[in-house]
Amino acid sequence: MTYHSALPVLETATRVPCAGQEPRSTRRLAHDLSELAAGMDVRFVAAGRTLMTAIETIDRLIAVLKAISGALDEDAVDEAVATLTGMADLLTDLPEKLQAREGDLQTARNDSTMLCNRVEEVQNLFYALEIYGVNTKIASQGQDDFVRFVSDIGSRVTYGRENLGAISDTLKALAPSLSDADQLIEPLRLECARTVPAVPELLAKNALVLRDHMKAMGNLAASVLTIAQQIQGEVALVLGALQVGDSTRQRIEHVVEALEILDRHTAPIASDQDAVRAVQAHIHRLLADLLDAAAMDFTTGSTTLLTSLRGIGPLTERLVSLMEDEASTGDAERGERTLLQEVEYNIAEMEGLTTRLRETDGQSSLLMGAVAEALVQLGLKLKIFSDLRIDVRNIAMNMLVLCRRTGDTGRAVFVIAKEIDCLCVKLGEALEGMIELVANLSRVGPAIQATTTLETRPDLADALAIVRQGCSSNESGIEQGRLEAVDLIALLDSVDTDLAEELSLERDMTVASEFLSAMSQGISDGEEAAPSAEALNAITAILSEIAGRYSMAQEREVHRRHVPGGAELDVPVEDACDGLFGDADDDDDGLF
Repeated sequence: MTYHSALPVLETATRVPCAGQEPRSTRRLAHDLSELAAGMDVRFVAAGRTLMTAIETIDRLIAVLKAISGALDEDAVDEAVATLTGMADLLTDLPEKLQAREGDLQTARNDSTMLCNRVEEVQNLFYALEIYGVNTKIASQGQDDFVRFVSDIGSRVTYGRENLGAISDTLKALAPSLSDADQLIEPLRLECARTVPAVPELLAKNALVLRDHMKAMGNLAASVLTIAQQIQGEVALVLGALQVGDSTRQRIEHVVEALEILDRHTAPIASDQDAVRAVQAHIHRLLADLLDAAAMDFTTGSTTLLTSLRGIGPLTERLVSLMEDEASTGDAERGERTLLQEVEYNIAEMEGLTTRLRETDGQSSLLMGAVAEALVQLGLKLKIFSDLRIDVRNIAMNMLVLCRRTGDTGRAVFVIAKEIDCLCVKLGEALEGMIELVANLSRVGPAIQATTTLETRPDLADALAIVRQGCSSNESGIEQGRLEAVDLIALLDSVDTDLAEELSLERDMTVASEFLSAMSQGISDGEEAAPSAEALNAITAILSEIAGRYSMAQEREVHRRHVPGGAELDVPVEDACDGLFGDADDDDDGLF
């Protein structure tokens, strides 16, 4: 529906009616302009609702595409590829790791055997120290200073013996574990021998295939998402530009209100027809200019609106083309499914192999974990025996010093003190050797743990699950996105068709402007140049009231040109809608 015939009176009203006819003509004009504004409001609101539906459609499309991108994000792809390549590397390196594990176990067995010998040696030295302690008490005849030294040595020996007992218990428990762990290496070696060399290579190849395929799907989703976001931005701009309908409606309504104001202010001076015509001519010129400016702005805005709306077309066509290429290419789709099925078959075959390896290695890992933990616990004893070695040595030296300061008693104890000093030197050497062995064993523990990584690797089924999830999300998402894109195009075409007709309303505003301009020319130049005081007062009052109705800067700019004598425009500084399309901060009466 158009408004080309909405103002039939205006198209034939080029002559100026007489004073008695003018109110009837302007009332008809006001009525027709009111209908024009109301029709614009209805149709532009409908177009706005359609565009809002389009934006909701785009939002759903973007949500679908983000879900695809999320299912195929870089982390998921990297995780799947890393699982496959990691398993390939593990199978390749496993024989070498088994050899290293065997060497570490042999080292642990040798060192634990020597540590057992050292523990026995230290225990014997502790026993000898206790005997020399008793002899010291007898030789010193119970003198307090010597008794204290003997007590200090005794407490250190007791403490050391307790920790030696803990080490002995650990070594006893460790011996069978070392033996069992060593025996489990051979089954692993045999399982590795059955693994054909091509298996790791096939795993690595499948990893590359999956990475390339999933990357291509991710790139497709990203490309479509980028276009959809561009369309989203363009539709939002068009929705904003659609405010041209609301701003024009307001400007037409202000003209209708101004005609009513004119009738109200000229009624009291109806007896002075010259004054009435002078007032009407002045106000009609103003209203003609207001309508003319509104028509020009409407033409500019509507042209921009349609251009922007139609500029979305290439984007939507590209969007649908991308998605239909992916969803409709039957041969390519079948080829991809075959490729994925082949990868799935290969992974399933290799999963059987790796499962057998994992079960065998799991048994070995339990033992190796126990061995490693025992060796770590031995390492915790290092500081204890290091401190004990220093304490015992210091006590022996201090006893020698005490002997030299205590006369005859000291001389009697001195021989025993010398023996204790020699014994402490041997104890220190034995403890030093034991500390070195414990340190070696504690270092072997982490080395053994480092070769038991197969059990902690993700299953190949994990990678396969990632692939299946990503591809499933991709296929369903692409189809859903394609349907949303088709709906979007239909919505935008509907808006374009409707607005192409409705945006031709500029002609009706121009006809109305020409009518008012023609009516204003009924006053002679002399009368126009020198209106009466009564007419001037009426013009001033009418202009002031009309100015209070404006909501846009364009209206006030036109108004200023019609203020008599260049007087200032008396209107509020803040605008309700200061601009053709309306700013977010200034337009309180927007279309939506």
